[in-house]
Amino acid sequence: MEEEVGEPRARALQAVGRGLALPKVRGSVWIKTAAVALFVLCLDLGTKALAASSYELAEKDHFFFLSILHLQNPGISLGVFTQLGVLDNGLHLPVYAFVIVGALASISLLFRAADSPLFWLPVGLILGGLGNVLELLYHGYGTDFLYIPGLEGSANLADFAIFLGLALLLAIDLAKAVARLAKRNKDVATGSSLG
Repeated sequence: MEEEVGEPRARALQAVGRGLALPKVRGSVWIKTAAVALFVLCLDLGTKALAASSYELAEKDHFFFLSILHLQNPGISLGVFTQLGVLDNGLHLPVYAFVIVGALASISLLFRAADSPLFWLPVGLILGGLGNVLELLYHGYGTDFLYIPGLEGSANLADFAIFLGLALLLAIDLAKAVARLAKRNKDVATGSSLG
């Protein structure tokens, strides 16, 4: 049977598509992901509203073991760009560039961690942390209130959720790399004992 002219190209495109696709993820994983994201988003937005209504801007306080410093942050966690003087000049481009670069790096980790049984947890944390983006788009700033002694700025629950989600993705990626290395070493040892 003769092969049609378009067939090799179609097979090549299918192979490329398979290489870029996420591994198949069960529906229950997406439900858990959505539940974590919704929980983090509601908790984040609720605590921001509570902090904004309970504390004046720049007011410091202590609440149990937490240090509170209510700030409106036009940048990223802990007011990093404001501390560098970037946002004081009205230049917001670095914030968006940082968000885009961070998102692309996170997507790379997501693809590599998609077959992990814990995939839903870091993804849910990161998606729930997008309350910062919503607030930045709506208000032009994020409400930060969790003061970390020794640092100049404050943070919020979304900052911690994003950080924890990325740390978990890195841990999953590292665990997979260690497992691959151990398997390779075992295969080499088994192959050398046979020879």
